[in-house]
Amino acid sequence: MNWNSIYLAIGRLFAIGPTVTFEFNLKGIITLTALMLAVTVSFADRLPFELERLNAQRDREIEKINKIYKRQLELLEVKYTKAGNLDAANQVAAILDELPSVRSTAPVEDSKTMVRKILCLHGGGGDAKKFQFDSGITDLKNALGKGYEFVFAQAPDGGLWMRDPPGGKSRPTTDPDWASKSINILNEIVAEQGPFYGILGYSQGAAFIPVYLAQIPEGTFQIAVMFGGYLPTTHQGLISKIKTESPFKNISALVWIGGQDFIANENLASPFDKPTVVRSTKAGHFIPSSTDPTFLQIIRKIKSGS
Repeated sequence: MNWNSIYLAIGRLFAIGPTVTFEFNLKGIITLTALMLAVTVSFADRLPFELERLNAQRDREIEKINKIYKRQLELLEVKYTKAGNLDAANQVAAILDELPSVRSTAPVEDSKTMVRKILCLHGGGGDAKKFQFDSGITDLKNALGKGYEFVFAQAPDGGLWMRDPPGGKSRPTTDPDWASKSINILNEIVAEQGPFYGILGYSQGAAFIPVYLAQIPEGTFQIAVMFGGYLPTTHQGLISKIKTESPFKNISALVWIGGQDFIANENLASPFDKPTVVRSTKAGHFIPSSTDPTFLQIIRKIKSGS
Protein backbone atom coordinates (compact mmCIF):
# COMPACT_ATOMS: atom_id res chain seq x y z
CA MET A 1 0.00 0.00 0.00
CA ASN A 2 1.49 3.36 -1.05
CA TRP A 3 0.54 5.66 1.84
CA ASN A 4 2.35 8.60 0.26
CA SER A 5 0.09 8.38 -2.81
CA ILE A 6 -3.00 8.16 -0.64
CA TYR A 7 -2.04 11.25 1.35
CA LEU A 8 -1.25 13.11 -1.87
CA ALA A 9 -4.71 12.27 -3.24
CA ILE A 10 -6.31 13.45 -0.02
CA GLY A 11 -4.24 16.60 -0.17
CA ARG A 12 -5.59 17.34 -3.64
CA LEU A 13 -9.13 16.67 -2.42
CA PHE A 14 -8.73 19.41 0.20
CA ALA A 15 -7.10 21.76 -2.34
CA ILE A 16 -3.68 21.56 -0.67
CA GLY A 17 -1.91 21.22 -4.02
CA PRO A 18 0.12 18.51 -5.72
CA THR A 19 3.45 19.68 -4.32
CA VAL A 20 2.58 18.68 -0.77
CA THR A 21 3.53 15.15 0.23
CA PHE A 22 3.04 13.28 3.44
CA GLU A 23 5.38 10.80 5.00
CA PHE A 24 3.75 7.93 6.84
CA ASN A 25 4.78 9.14 10.21
CA LEU A 26 3.32 10.88 13.24
CA LYS A 27 3.74 14.30 11.64
CA GLY A 28 1.73 13.26 8.56
CA ILE A 29 -1.06 11.78 10.65
CA ILE A 30 -1.30 14.92 12.79
CA THR A 31 -1.36 17.14 9.70
CA LEU A 32 -4.10 15.09 8.03
CA THR A 33 -6.13 15.03 11.22
CA ALA A 34 -5.85 18.81 11.49
CA LEU A 35 -7.09 19.23 7.92
CA MET A 36 -10.08 17.00 8.50
CA LEU A 37 -10.87 18.85 11.72
CA ALA A 38 -10.70 22.16 9.87
CA VAL A 39 -13.28 20.92 7.38
CA THR A 40 -15.52 19.76 10.24
CA VAL A 41 -15.21 23.14 11.92
CA SER A 42 -16.13 24.92 8.68
CA PHE A 43 -19.40 22.97 8.58
CA ALA A 44 -19.97 23.71 12.26
CA ASP A 45 -19.50 27.42 11.55
CA ARG A 46 -22.44 27.25 9.13
CA LEU A 47 -24.76 25.68 11.67
CA PRO A 48 -25.92 28.95 13.33
CA PHE A 49 -26.85 30.39 9.93
CA GLU A 50 -28.76 27.25 8.95
CA LEU A 51 -30.62 27.30 12.26
CA GLU A 52 -31.39 30.99 11.84
CA ARG A 53 -32.80 30.33 8.37
CA LEU A 54 -34.97 27.47 9.63
CA ASN A 55 -36.21 29.50 12.60
CA ALA A 56 -37.16 32.38 10.32
CA GLN A 57 -39.05 29.98 8.05
CA ARG A 58 -40.83 28.50 11.07
CA ASP A 59 -41.80 31.98 12.32
CA ARG A 60 -43.27 32.88 8.92
CA GLU A 61 -45.37 29.72 8.85
CA ILE A 62 -46.57 30.27 12.42
CA GLU A 63 -47.52 33.85 11.60
CA LYS A 64 -49.45 32.68 8.53
CA ILE A 65 -51.37 30.12 10.60
CA ASN A 66 -52.10 32.71 13.29
CA LYS A 67 -53.49 35.12 10.70
CA ILE A 68 -55.81 32.46 9.26
CA TYR A 69 -56.94 31.42 12.75
CA LYS A 70 -57.57 35.01 13.79
CA ARG A 71 -59.50 35.72 10.60
CA GLN A 72 -61.74 32.69 11.10
CA LEU A 73 -62.40 33.72 14.71
CA GLU A 74 -63.34 37.24 13.59
CA LEU A 75 -65.82 35.81 11.09
CA LEU A 76 -67.22 33.54 13.79
CA GLU A 77 -67.65 36.50 16.14
CA VAL A 78 -69.54 38.41 13.42
CA LYS A 79 -71.72 35.36 12.74
CA TYR A 80 -72.76 34.94 16.38
CA THR A 81 -73.28 38.69 16.83
CA LYS A 82 -75.59 38.84 13.82
CA ALA A 83 -77.48 35.81 15.10
CA GLY A 84 -78.02 37.55 18.45
CA ASN A 85 -75.99 34.97 20.36
CA LEU A 86 -73.96 37.50 22.36
CA ASP A 87 -72.66 34.96 24.89
CA ALA A 88 -70.98 32.96 22.14
CA ALA A 89 -69.74 36.15 20.46
CA ASN A 90 -68.17 37.30 23.74
CA GLN A 91 -66.45 33.94 24.20
CA VAL A 92 -64.92 34.22 20.74
CA ALA A 93 -63.89 37.83 21.48
CA ALA A 94 -62.12 36.66 24.64
CA ILE A 95 -60.15 34.11 22.61
CA LEU A 96 -59.19 36.85 20.15
CA ASP A 97 -57.92 39.03 22.97
CA GLU A 98 -55.57 36.27 24.12
CA LEU A 99 -54.08 35.64 20.68
CA PRO A 100 -50.50 36.74 20.04
CA SER A 101 -50.31 39.84 17.89
CA VAL A 102 -49.97 39.40 14.16
CA ARG A 103 -49.18 41.90 11.48
CA SER A 104 -51.32 44.99 11.25
CA THR A 105 -54.28 44.92 8.88
CA ALA A 106 -53.25 48.33 7.53
CA PRO A 107 -51.73 48.45 4.02
CA VAL A 108 -47.99 47.76 3.99
CA GLU A 109 -45.98 50.92 3.41
CA ASP A 110 -42.32 51.20 2.49
CA SER A 111 -40.19 54.29 2.18
CA LYS A 112 -41.31 55.05 -1.36
CA THR A 113 -44.92 53.97 -1.83
CA MET A 114 -48.06 52.53 -0.29
CA VAL A 115 -48.80 49.15 -1.84
CA ARG A 116 -52.52 48.67 -2.45
CA LYS A 117 -53.61 45.10 -3.03
CA ILE A 118 -56.73 44.37 -5.06
CA LEU A 119 -58.40 40.94 -4.91
CA CYS A 120 -59.67 40.00 -8.39
CA LEU A 121 -62.54 37.61 -9.18
CA HIS A 122 -62.84 36.23 -12.71
CA GLY A 123 -66.13 35.61 -14.51
CA GLY A 124 -68.24 32.45 -14.20
CA GLY A 125 -66.52 29.44 -15.76
CA GLY A 126 -63.35 31.49 -16.03
CA ASP A 127 -59.80 30.95 -14.94
CA ALA A 128 -57.60 33.04 -12.64
CA LYS A 129 -54.47 32.54 -14.76
CA LYS A 130 -56.17 33.63 -17.98
CA PHE A 131 -57.90 36.52 -16.22
CA GLN A 132 -54.48 38.00 -15.41
CA PHE A 133 -53.92 38.57 -19.11
CA ASP A 134 -57.34 40.01 -19.93
CA SER A 135 -56.76 43.17 -21.98
CA GLY A 136 -58.87 45.30 -19.65
CA ILE A 137 -57.03 43.99 -16.58
CA THR A 138 -53.67 44.63 -18.26
CA ASP A 139 -54.65 48.23 -19.04
CA LEU A 140 -55.88 48.76 -15.47
CA LYS A 141 -52.61 47.48 -14.02
CA ASN A 142 -50.55 49.64 -16.37
CA ALA A 143 -52.60 52.76 -15.62
CA LEU A 144 -52.55 52.27 -11.85
CA GLY A 145 -48.81 51.64 -11.75
CA LYS A 146 -46.46 49.93 -9.31
CA GLY A 147 -48.29 51.13 -6.24
CA TYR A 148 -50.99 48.51 -6.87
CA GLU A 149 -50.81 44.73 -6.73
CA PHE A 150 -53.49 42.49 -8.26
CA VAL A 151 -54.15 39.14 -6.57
CA PHE A 152 -56.20 36.67 -8.63
CA ALA A 153 -58.48 34.15 -6.94
CA GLN A 154 -59.67 30.90 -8.53
CA ALA A 155 -63.30 29.87 -8.14
CA PRO A 156 -64.15 26.21 -7.39
CA ASP A 157 -66.62 24.00 -9.27
CA GLY A 158 -65.29 24.58 -12.75
CA GLY A 159 -64.67 28.27 -12.21
CA LEU A 160 -68.08 29.09 -10.70
CA TRP A 161 -68.32 31.34 -7.66
CA MET A 162 -71.96 30.26 -7.41
CA ARG A 163 -73.18 27.01 -8.93
CA ASP A 164 -76.39 27.18 -10.92
CA PRO A 165 -79.61 26.07 -9.15
CA PRO A 166 -80.10 22.29 -9.54
CA GLY A 167 -83.63 22.84 -10.81
CA GLY A 168 -82.60 25.49 -13.33
CA LYS A 169 -82.60 29.27 -13.06
CA SER A 170 -86.39 29.36 -12.92
CA ARG A 171 -86.20 27.61 -9.53
CA PRO A 172 -83.85 29.70 -7.32
CA THR A 173 -81.93 28.19 -4.44
CA THR A 174 -82.81 29.21 -0.88
CA ASP A 175 -79.70 27.96 0.90
CA PRO A 176 -77.89 30.93 2.55
CA ASP A 177 -74.67 28.87 2.52
CA TRP A 178 -74.90 27.94 -1.16
CA ALA A 179 -71.53 29.57 -1.93
CA SER A 180 -69.68 28.58 1.26
CA LYS A 181 -66.85 26.92 -0.67
CA SER A 182 -66.11 30.16 -2.53
CA ILE A 183 -66.41 32.17 0.67
CA ASN A 184 -63.81 29.97 2.35
CA ILE A 185 -61.42 30.30 -0.59
CA LEU A 186 -61.54 34.10 -0.42
CA ASN A 187 -61.28 34.10 3.38
CA GLU A 188 -58.08 32.10 3.15
CA ILE A 189 -56.58 34.45 0.56
CA VAL A 190 -57.49 37.52 2.62
CA ALA A 191 -55.98 35.94 5.74
CA GLU A 192 -52.78 34.79 4.05
CA GLN A 193 -52.12 37.62 1.61
CA GLY A 194 -53.96 40.58 3.11
CA PRO A 195 -54.52 43.28 3.97
CA PHE A 196 -56.37 44.30 0.80
CA TYR A 197 -57.28 47.76 -0.43
CA GLY A 198 -59.99 46.65 -2.83
CA ILE A 199 -61.95 43.85 -4.43
CA LEU A 200 -62.63 43.70 -8.17
CA GLY A 201 -64.93 41.39 -10.09
CA TYR A 202 -66.10 40.71 -13.62
CA SER A 203 -69.48 39.19 -14.58
CA GLN A 204 -70.25 36.45 -12.02
CA GLY A 205 -67.17 37.59 -10.11
CA ALA A 206 -68.79 41.03 -9.82
CA ALA A 207 -72.11 39.45 -8.81
CA PHE A 208 -70.30 37.56 -6.05
CA ILE A 209 -68.84 40.69 -4.45
CA PRO A 210 -71.98 41.71 -2.49
CA VAL A 211 -72.44 38.05 -1.50
CA TYR A 212 -68.95 38.05 0.00
CA LEU A 213 -69.24 41.48 1.60
CA ALA A 214 -72.41 40.35 3.40
CA GLN A 215 -70.42 37.67 5.25
CA ILE A 216 -67.21 39.41 6.29
CA PRO A 217 -66.34 42.19 8.77
CA GLU A 218 -66.72 45.80 7.67
CA GLY A 219 -63.48 47.43 6.65
CA THR A 220 -62.01 44.33 4.99
CA PHE A 221 -61.93 46.34 1.74
CA GLN A 222 -62.00 50.08 1.09
CA ILE A 223 -63.37 49.87 -2.45
CA ALA A 224 -65.36 47.43 -4.61
CA VAL A 225 -65.05 47.61 -8.41
CA MET A 226 -67.59 45.64 -10.44
CA PHE A 227 -67.64 45.19 -14.22
CA GLY A 228 -70.59 43.67 -16.09
CA GLY A 229 -72.19 42.29 -12.94
CA TYR A 230 -75.68 41.73 -11.52
CA LEU A 231 -77.40 40.66 -8.33
CA PRO A 232 -77.57 36.82 -8.14
CA THR A 233 -81.37 36.65 -7.92
CA THR A 234 -81.36 32.92 -8.76
CA HIS A 235 -79.99 32.37 -5.24
CA GLN A 236 -82.53 33.80 -2.84
CA GLY A 237 -80.71 32.52 0.25
CA LEU A 238 -77.68 34.60 -0.74
CA ILE A 239 -79.88 37.58 -1.62
CA SER A 240 -81.47 37.46 1.82
CA LYS A 241 -78.03 37.78 3.42
CA ILE A 242 -77.22 40.73 1.18
CA LYS A 243 -80.48 42.44 2.13
CA THR A 244 -79.83 41.84 5.83
CA GLU A 245 -76.36 43.38 5.74
CA SER A 246 -76.89 46.18 3.22
CA PRO A 247 -76.50 48.98 2.58
CA PHE A 248 -72.74 48.58 2.69
CA LYS A 249 -71.76 51.99 4.02
CA ASN A 250 -68.06 51.69 4.78
CA ILE A 251 -66.92 50.80 1.29
CA SER A 252 -66.72 52.85 -1.88
CA ALA A 253 -68.34 51.16 -4.89
CA LEU A 254 -68.00 51.44 -8.66
CA VAL A 255 -70.49 49.61 -10.89
CA TRP A 256 -69.53 49.70 -14.58
CA ILE A 257 -71.93 48.56 -17.29
CA GLY A 258 -71.54 48.43 -21.05
CA GLY A 259 -74.44 49.92 -22.99
CA GLN A 260 -74.50 46.83 -25.24
CA ASP A 261 -74.17 44.37 -22.36
CA PHE A 262 -77.35 42.32 -22.01
CA ILE A 263 -76.06 40.24 -19.09
CA ALA A 264 -75.18 43.01 -16.64
CA ASN A 265 -77.82 44.71 -14.52
CA GLU A 266 -77.69 48.00 -12.66
CA ASN A 267 -79.44 46.34 -9.71
CA LEU A 268 -75.91 45.38 -8.58
CA ALA A 269 -75.53 48.93 -7.27
CA SER A 270 -78.54 48.68 -4.91
CA PRO A 271 -76.77 47.14 -1.87
CA PHE A 272 -74.23 49.96 -1.74
CA ASP A 273 -74.45 53.38 -0.14
CA LYS A 274 -73.93 56.11 -2.77
CA PRO A 275 -72.31 53.91 -5.44
CA THR A 276 -70.75 55.33 -8.59
CA VAL A 277 -72.52 53.87 -11.63
CA VAL A 278 -70.73 54.29 -14.96
CA ARG A 279 -72.21 53.42 -18.35
CA SER A 280 -70.17 53.14 -21.53
CA THR A 281 -72.64 53.49 -24.38
CA LYS A 282 -70.98 51.32 -27.02
CA ALA A 283 -69.30 48.76 -24.76
CA GLY A 284 -70.30 45.12 -24.38
CA HIS A 285 -69.79 42.43 -21.76
CA PHE A 286 -66.12 42.94 -20.97
CA ILE A 287 -63.72 44.94 -18.81
CA PRO A 288 -63.07 48.27 -20.57
CA SER A 289 -59.64 48.90 -22.05
CA SER A 290 -57.71 52.17 -22.08
CA THR A 291 -59.47 53.20 -25.32
CA ASP A 292 -62.88 53.29 -23.63
CA PRO A 293 -64.10 56.87 -22.98
CA THR A 294 -64.89 55.98 -19.34
CA PHE A 295 -61.49 54.43 -18.60
CA LEU A 296 -59.92 57.47 -16.92
CA GLN A 297 -63.01 57.87 -14.73
CA ILE A 298 -62.49 54.30 -13.51
CA ILE A 299 -58.82 54.94 -12.71
CA ARG A 300 -59.65 58.14 -10.81
CA LYS A 301 -62.29 56.29 -8.78
CA ILE A 302 -59.92 53.46 -7.84
CA LYS A 303 -57.12 55.85 -6.89
CA SER A 304 -59.33 58.14 -4.84
CA GLY A 305 -61.08 55.31 -3.03
CA SER A 306 -64.13 57.52 -2.52
